[in-house]
Amino acid sequence: MELLHFNHMDGRPVSFDRKSVLLFEPHESGAGTFLRAGPVEHPRDMHLAEEYELVETEVTMSSWDRATRSFLAKDESEAEKVPF
Repeated sequence: MELLHFNHMDGRPVSFDRKSVLLFEPHESGAGTFLRAGPVEHPRDMHLAEEYELVETEVTMSSWDRATRSFLAKDESEAEKVPF
């Protein structure tokens, strides 16, 4: 399970499996993202604080890209620790 971590518009954190996302689009208010996740029988609608472009990147990113991003982030933090 690949959990995504975002925030509701009121700041409360929310996490969900990225494979459970049924729909996401810019929110009609112009702020944040509307997202529908969960089983088709009982979906959960959410108004996320994060902008659509960020949500789109995270939801559509492949497992390989996520692993690569994580690996590169570790390399960068290790590079800062090298004393020369």
